[in-house]
Amino acid sequence: MRRFRGVSAWIGGEDAFFVGADVPVRNVDEVALDHLLGSLYEATEAMFVPLMRLGYGDRFQG
Repeated sequence: MRRFRGVSAWIGGEDAFFVGADVPVRNVDEVALDHLLGSLYEATEAMFVPLMRLGYGDRFQG
C-alpha cells in the first residue's frame, strides 16, 4: 500500500478485506475529502482483481 499515501488496508475479523484512512477531523475540508476519496477509489480499483484471484483462484476470470 505504499503507493497510496494515507490509505491503509486490512483483513477484518470476518475475513473481509477493508480499505480505509485515518484523517484528523480538523484536517477535513472539501479538498482533503476529494483527495481521500480519490485515493480510496484508486486503491480499490488497483487491488480488486488481484484480491479476487487470491480469494477465488481460477474461478475468477476478471
